[in-house]
Amino acid sequence: MVARSRSGQVESYPCVETRQRDSICHTVLVPAPTSQEVQDRACAVARQAVACLEGAGIFGVELFELE
Repeated sequence: MVARSRSGQVESYPCVETRQRDSICHTVLVPAPTSQEVQDRACAVARQAVACLEGAGIFGVELFELE
């Protein structure tokens, strides 16, 4: 999740891992059980993406960590 203010300031929440059951989110792990390097990079990518958008508010950015 990334928040963007009216002035364009962008901040991100910690990365999470969601676990699905029958196509419904069942569990959310915070922070995501991955390396700090992966978390830092994911947050940076999410902040950059939201910074390119217009508007203000909370944006959900979904990224996938692959093997």
